[in-house]
Amino acid sequence: MAGSRAVSARESGQIREEAALSEVGHAPRTSLAGAEDRRARPKAGFDDGCTVHFLRRACRMDDQQRNIDVVARIGELWNADDFDGLLELYDEDVEVVTDPGWPEAPVRGKAAFARMSEDWREAWEKIEVDPGAVQAVGPDRVLAEGRWHSRGAASGLPSDMAFGILYTIRGGKVVHQQWFLDPAEARRAAGLG
Repeated sequence: MAGSRAVSARESGQIREEAALSEVGHAPRTSLAGAEDRRARPKAGFDDGCTVHFLRRACRMDDQQRNIDVVARIGELWNADDFDGLLELYDEDVEVVTDPGWPEAPVRGKAAFARMSEDWREAWEKIEVDPGAVQAVGPDRVLAEGRWHSRGAASGLPSDMAFGILYTIRGGKVVHQQWFLDPAEARRAAGLG
């Protein structure tokens, strides 16, 4: 049988993939390397088979997109001056690490982060964030590179400052946030060179 020889030349992983992706949930017997008996078919399950690996990849990508959405939402809430809503996106035990050149020291805990942010916001008449580029850099990490647009409360002078922020997000909440005054440093910390 020429068809059986062509089918048997395919790798078993390809055959499992065809079976998993077929519309009826299983592939025709000829696509299973000529196996005429169901017991001879490759097994698909949680331990092997491309179906499981495909679903795991899709789940990771969905998680990464959710994490990107959290970071985008942080920017939206900041610009809308909805600080209570923004804080809902942070874990109770969040750790916020500031750049060594930044006047505020790193803090731990949502309450400490709220105080630090409120003090910082009071120094500015206007402050908006442009998150710029936001990308997943791991299963639970997101890098945002953007700019702060602000005007000093006392001086009235405008300011435009680049930043990089590396977020770690678990269960939809920020558990770690690290600020960088130099976006290139943020990229290096994220493993992007």
